[in-house]
Order: sequence, then structure tokens, then C-alpha cells
Amino acid sequence: MSYIHGLCVVLFLTLTGTLSAQYKWQPLTQNSSVTTIADGTLQLQLQKSDAPAVVILSNTFPALKGQHSLAVTFKIKLSGFKGRFSAESYPKDADSSTIYLGMLRYAGQSLPTKNEVWETRTITFASDATFNYRSYLLMGCKSVTYNIAFQGTGSVFLKDITLLVDGKPANFTDTLPVYPADKDHAFDHGSGFSSLPIADSLVLDHLTTLGKIWGFLKFYYPVVNTGNYQWDYELFRILPSVISAKNTVAANQVFLNWVQSYGPVPRTTPFLIDSTDVKQFPDLDWIRPELLGDSLALALRHIVYIKRPRSNYYITYNAALPDTTLLLYAHERSYPQMTYPNVPDAGFRYLTALRFWNQVQYFHAYRTLIPGYWGEELKTLIKRFVEAEDLSNLYAAHLQSYASLKTSHATLNVMDNPYLLQVYFAIFGSKHAPFRVRIIDQQAVVEKVFTLNKQLPDLQPGDIIEQINDMPFADYYSYFRSYIPASNTAATNRGIAEMLTGTNDNHINYRVNRNGHIFTVAITDFFEGEAGLEEYMNHLSRQEGLPGDYVSLKNNIVYINVANMSSQRDIFKKYAKNILGAKGVIIDLRGYSFDDALYDDTYFYPHRVPYWRQSHPDLTMPGLFRMNAGDSCGKENPDYYKGKLVVLVNERTQSKTESYAISLQQAPDVTVIGSTTAGADGCSLPPVSLPGNMQVFMEFSGIYYLPDGARTVQQTGIVPDIYIAPTIEGIKAGKDEQLEKAIEFLHNAPVKRPRT
Repeated sequence: MSYIHGLCVVLFLTLTGTLSAQYKWQPLTQNSSVTTIADGTLQLQLQKSDAPAVVILSNTFPALKGQHSLAVTFKIKLSGFKGRFSAESYPKDADSSTIYLGMLRYAGQSLPTKNEVWETRTITFASDATFNYRSYLLMGCKSVTYNIAFQGTGSVFLKDITLLVDGKPANFTDTLPVYPADKDHAFDHGSGFSSLPIADSLVLDHLTTLGKIWGFLKFYYPVVNTGNYQWDYELFRILPSVISAKNTVAANQVFLNWVQSYGPVPRTTPFLIDSTDVKQFPDLDWIRPELLGDSLALALRHIVYIKRPRSNYYITYNAALPDTTLLLYAHERSYPQMTYPNVPDAGFRYLTALRFWNQVQYFHAYRTLIPGYWGEELKTLIKRFVEAEDLSNLYAAHLQSYASLKTSHATLNVMDNPYLLQVYFAIFGSKHAPFRVRIIDQQAVVEKVFTLNKQLPDLQPGDIIEQINDMPFADYYSYFRSYIPASNTAATNRGIAEMLTGTNDNHINYRVNRNGHIFTVAITDFFEGEAGLEEYMNHLSRQEGLPGDYVSLKNNIVYINVANMSSQRDIFKKYAKNILGAKGVIIDLRGYSFDDALYDDTYFYPHRVPYWRQSHPDLTMPGLFRMNAGDSCGKENPDYYKGKLVVLVNERTQSKTESYAISLQQAPDVTVIGSTTAGADGCSLPPVSLPGNMQVFMEFSGIYYLPDGARTVQQTGIVPDIYIAPTIEGIKAGKDEQLEKAIEFLHNAPVKRPRT
């Protein structure tokens, strides 16, 4: 998590040639002081222990190709300092939009230093056990921002700060390519539209059509997507003419004149798309004469069949990862100057709706799985965003829009945006009561109670929460479900349960049903603020099942808790003899893991087994997704595990761990036990940048499983072979009913004949 809200101080580095030691401080709060003293030394004075201060070092350089390690070295001295230290790194493009892999964390959450002594420290932003992100710059990455956060009281001194690339001081002698679009700053501080007349249904229709044409040209028309035009600002330039159009015929003429203003549209010959391995076709049915008129529809149809390169000014494949079809957004401006406490004006909120809709329209791998017809959703998005005139409503508009995709991946990057975090608190609460809830049979059931300030709330596992303050739980569920991006009911219930404890008040009253006895519990002790939210979320995400990563159970059964592992490969290697000799093995996937060991592991497979194919975007025809050759798990191995394998899953099994479960299903004797998984599969990187420094994740590639390559767990989740969900009675008794079922199954089930 980024410690940015509260006390925040920003440091900008000016780089010419080799990294210079010229620093400019810009304090953003009255609660800390920053000064430059002798020899360029920076002094940060912390005055509050409960709010972190962040030094942000922003380094700009030419785009680098390939993989490069990132590090920053500096001298640090503490004076009367008591607190903690953390650091993060954000590779960015020229427009401050985070590039793929986004945040790179320092391998460790503290950096001990002595008071009153200068010490040299180097932070290498590399793989670590918690996040397992690789540390490199990517093609198109033109700056890197380091957050060095101090939380506590006292003084911090920094000097001789140097960026290291591949272990050497960075040298920035090359020049960046400058496109005409980069020089267009006409609307940097506002679109000029404080409102838009969307109450007029005709104007709203015209703005909807404009949004589709604008996005189509952005990704389909080489004339406008090669960097010659700042396409966001071209939208603002045409808006007055569109708004003033008296009827649809006049609006279509405005659109046609606009397209032709960029030069004559070349005549092209229609051709059939090679449908080999096509998983999803573009949706261009809206380009028809009855909507656009004959001349405009013909012009856009000609553009459809223009030959396009595999990349453009706005989007390309990530050349730093040549074996993938991951996308790279190079010039999608995020307009960070329009973030908290500022609200983007109506023009930029309209732009937000268009950017979001068109990203889904052309680059969402599961667009056809979205309920309803996505082509008709743009009008709703325009109304929702344009009418959101304050931060709370704007944030709610984002959440509701992402939830409409019906994918658990469509999350807004709140924890790394300090300003959004404040809005999150306004909606969901900055305080969280110390207990965890599970939704069972449409009831909110207390699952675990956490100790806070050495006290436990007057709640017990198995208590049913019937009312939150004055709101019955059923009403609470109905209200908040529209804010939860979720693929299925299991994921929705998980999200609702996480929100149930939030408040901005000094207390929450819960009406509780305990074995038929109804009473009220008043909670006054909370996890508070950003640090409290982090601690609360850590409690929520803790793995079900047994503690530790490897446990030897009775009757020669081995239990492996994947989410608790720091390195799965090391664990399998260490306990290989135990695993191969066990009667039964339980792999608990009721959580998340960043390790790929289970894909490569040879213990459970007698030979290499193809098991999935991936759909990926074809940038020569945006909206078209093709299937790749696929991938396999295992290898030829006569000494594979020949016992019974059980895989445990539930609603916390999502994305990579769902793929783990599918790969393990290729083993000869495996049974999946538990409850329905979250149903979010596919690659959701990189995040999409939106105005106001927003970022949203969605799937840009889809995963489909063999033998037919048609099965996906998106939305449906994995349905276990043996379905068992926690019960209220089981929670009261402190049982892990899913694990108990797995142990019982291994004791009683016959061994299958191994497949050959």
C-alpha cells in the first residue's frame, strides 16, 4: 500500500546528462516541513505519528527497451526519529500513466537506520516474497517515480540521491521523440465545459454517437492515431458543433465534416476476416446508414478496411515481453492535475465515459459475456459520469461502471491513489469494526472476531447480523451490490461482507441474532484510517485452513497451503519425498499466490498436458481476439505422484489460483472440493488510465481450457466436484468444514486407476 494520504511532500528531480543533485521541494500540506540545507541535503520534519510523509522522486528519461533492474541509492540520517520506513516504485509513461507491472515494492517494509549517523542505503526494486513483481523498465516507460515514505515523528535527512539502472548511475543523454500531440496543451487545465446539456435527449443521442465515432477513429484510423493529434483535445474542439446541431441529419453532417477535416478518406475494398482461431469479433454494427446517414457510414466503412500496423501512438504490444501479447498504453493521459480536491469538469467527465466504453468495446476479452448489449451502454455511462458533479458521486460512478462489466478483476486502483482513498472512506467508511463476515444463505454471519486494543467486541462466530444501524441487512446488500465489481454471486457476497464493517461515525450498532436471542451490539473500537484499513484488509485476506505452508496430517496425508508459501518451488523441493510417498495430498487454494510453481511443477503429472489457450487482441483490427497455441503443465515423469490429490477452493480462489486449480485437474487422480470460485480469469494488466488519475483493471486476454478450448471459468467460476460451503453451525463450532471434508474424502475414497 502506498503511504501517500495525510502528510505528503513531493520531490522533483531535474535530470540533465548524468543524474544531477538539483532538488525542488513542493510541500503539499501544513503538517510537515521540508527544507534544503547545506550541500543539497533535504530535511523532512515529521510532526504527526499517525500520518505518513512521502518523498516522491520523479525521474524522467528516454524510453528503454528490454529488461533493466531499477535501484535508488541515497544517504540518510535520522534525528530523534521514531517510526517506520517503506518504499515503492512506479514505472510510468510520458503522461504519468502507470505502465504494466505498475508498482514495484522494496523487498521489505522497513529500513532500520541509526539516529544522528549518516548511512548509505540502496533500494533495489526487485522480486520479493509478498508481491513477486519483476523489476524492470519497459519499452515506452519514460519515467519512474519512487515513493519513500516515513511514518512517525522526528527529522529525516536525505542527500546524494542517485538512480541506478543495471547497477550503474543512470545516464540520460538521448532525446525523447516528440509528437505533435505532445505539444498540444490547449485543454490541460479544463475542457471549457462546466456542464453539458444531456437532459436534452437529442443532444445526448448526438454525444453518444460522437463517442462511438471518436473511439473508432482513435483506434482504427492511422491518420489520427500516429501522434499527429491529441485526440482527447480534438474531442473538445468538435463538441460545440455537435451540441448545437438541431437534428440528427445536421449532427451527421458535423461528424462527416470532422472526419474529412483530417484529409480525404481513402477508398478501400472490403475483405473477409480470417476466422481461423477467432474468439471474439469486433462489434461495428453501429456503423450503418440508418443511424449515420449514407455518406458518413460509407466513410467509416472505408476506414474499417484500411491496413493498420500492429501498434499506434496510443496502444501497442509490450515489446519488452516478446513472448506475450500484453498491451502497452504509451500516451493515455491520466490528467493527475484534475484529482482530489479538484473534480474534472463536465467535458473531462464526458471524456472519462468515452475512454472507458471504448476500452471495453475494443480491448476487453470478455466483452460478449457482459450482461445486455455493451453497444447500448455508452449513453448510460455518459449520463452517469457527466451528472457526477462531486467526488463521492464521481467515485460511485466509476465503481458502478466497473461493476457493470461483471468481472471481479474490474477494480479501481484505490490503495495506490491517496486522493481516491479519501473518497473511498467517504462512501464505505474510514473505520472498520474488528470482525469478519461471511454471507451464508443470504444472511450476514460473523465468521471471525479480531482483537483490537486488547479487547474483543461482544460478538461470537455464528452470530447473524440482522441490521446495521437502522438498515436491515437485506437493504444494505441491495444498495451496495451495485458498487461491487464481481463476476458471480460468490464474489459479490465476498465484496459485501468486506464492506459490512465500515463507518465514518464513532460507533456502529448491529442488531444481532444469537441462537434466537435478539440484541444490539455497539462497536466503538475500530481499525482507523489508511493504516487501519491495511491491517483490516490483511485480516480479511488471511488464508483459511491450517497455519503455515506445509503440514503433515494423520494417516499419511500431506496438507499444502499455497497462499502461505513464500516460494512454492522451495516447498515442493524440500518435502518432495513426503509428498510423493503420501496417501493423499491436499492443496489449499482458498487464497491468492503470486508464484507460478504449480504450472511448472512435475510432481503431479506423468507427462506434459496441454490444458489452456489464450485469447489476445489483434491490433490490426481492434475488437478482434484470436486464440494462441496454448500452454501445458507438467513434463514426462514416470515418478509422478500416484496417490489421491484434493484441491480446496472457495470464493477467495480467483484469477491465478483458479488457473492453478484447472491445471491440477489435469493430474490423474484429483478431486476439487469446496465452493464456487470467484470466476475472474485472464490477464488484467496493464491498468487503463482515466482522467483524474484513475486506473481500472479489466481482462485484456481471455483464458479457455482444453480439450475443446471453449470452456472458461469467467463469471461461472469453478464448480467443485464435491460442493461444500461453510455452515452457521460449523462456524459456531470453529470448524473448517471444507478441509474436514477433504480429509474425510482421502480417508475413504478409492484410488483411481492412473491415466496413461
